[in-house]
Amino acid sequence: MAPADSTTELLRQTCFVTGADQNYFWLVAAAVQSLREHAPSLQLKVMDFGFSGQQAAFLEAQGLLLARPRGVPSGIHPYTLKTLFASYVSGLNHTSFAWFDSDIICTDPQVTGISEVLARMKAQGVHVAACPDMGPHPTLSQFASAFHAPALADFVTRNAHVAQRPYLNTGFILFSEASRFLDEWPRITSRIQGEICIDQNAFNILFHQNPEAGFILPSGRWNAHSRLLSEVNEVQGRLYCGDQAVTFLHCTSNGNTLHTEQLITIKIAGVEQKARFKTFRNPLLSQIQFAYLSRFVKEHATELRAHGVA
Repeated sequence: MAPADSTTELLRQTCFVTGADQNYFWLVAAAVQSLREHAPSLQLKVMDFGFSGQQAAFLEAQGLLLARPRGVPSGIHPYTLKTLFASYVSGLNHTSFAWFDSDIICTDPQVTGISEVLARMKAQGVHVAACPDMGPHPTLSQFASAFHAPALADFVTRNAHVAQRPYLNTGFILFSEASRFLDEWPRITSRIQGEICIDQNAFNILFHQNPEAGFILPSGRWNAHSRLLSEVNEVQGRLYCGDQAVTFLHCTSNGNTLHTEQLITIKIAGVEQKARFKTFRNPLLSQIQFAYLSRFVKEHATELRAHGVA
């Protein structure tokens, strides 16, 4: 275990980053609230994948917004914009980053334990870490065979030794001094446009080209999603997946079996608006997610109204 002072410094050097467009603004709100409640000192930013002017202005006023980099045209899919991570964060003075999808919420007061993972990465010269995908096609070979993913399939064919390695989910990623990886990620993505999960496939190709430079983290703790959502239980006020405390709960599942996307009504200072929102089918998990959203709206009602979001 790393000394407390060194892990504190690692957290200071780490920025947590998510991103979304205007359709997922309120998912960002719930995600931001969850992290701020559990670890208010964490540094947090939101990449602009196409927010409305009012939403962007609000996030800018909150000190959260990472604007779209110059020269990046409109109309690019958020999956592709996600891989431009290095361009978005180029003005920040951090050595490590934690990416989390906007449909993730933090449920663990021990989220700062992420510094222990970062310390191990630094000590072992590891630059990237992610969790296995919990869908029904868990290996590179199975995923490439199940979906339209010709670049991934070609990679597996040319590198047969990786066929049974886990297909990784990019909902949660740790980057530690990972400039080379981050430079290559959008280049590979640009060559495989039209594939399913282009950002994720490009990430897997890069990761498994040199797996010794990466860590595979337990999904139950750091990215509980898909089938794991049915295994999450509350024990003495904390969420567990098996014997692991869940730090990040990811609202996604194969075929929407364990989550749903719907229009919800948000009321801000007496004014109602409809909003697109993804939520868990599990009532307990949905209740936790909506509670974060409700507290965000209550705490920021004045600012939301002032910037025309409401």
